[in-house]
Amino acid sequence: MSKLVYSKDYHIESTHVDATKRLSLPSFFLLFQDLAIEHAELLGVGKKETIDRGILWVFTSVKFEFYKMPNYLSDITMSTYPGDRRSFIFNRYAKMIDKEGNVLAKGSTSWAIINSETRKLVVRPDLKDIPSHHEDDELSLPEKVTSDE
Repeated sequence: MSKLVYSKDYHIESTHVDATKRLSLPSFFLLFQDLAIEHAELLGVGKKETIDRGILWVFTSVKFEFYKMPNYLSDITMSTYPGDRRSFIFNRYAKMIDKEGNVLAKGSTSWAIINSETRKLVVRPDLKDIPSHHEDDELSLPEKVTSDE
């Protein structure tokens, strides 16, 4: 596996689940966000290069397929890696698997960088290049959102 793929093991606790004792969507996205932040730090585009310089990473679109949500006390592994950059959009992929290696969820996200004060896009971010990685089973990127949606 490429060093561009960042993985972390999680144990699903009571604070992660909903009334059905399954991982809640808000908890899933918090775990994914924390994973992406940790990976950005390792890639050299973390807090020091962004927030401390007045710029923020923000989701522009998200696409996930969930096959099975893990239950309370389950052990899972989440992984993420950067995809190709498109102009000022940075793509990222993710996967969640159980301890047997079954894919529970996979997704693709697009991120942009905005100025924390003006909330405008930073079209030419002064960041180091982030190399991309691809896997055969990754989910296609989210479609562009139109005004009708």
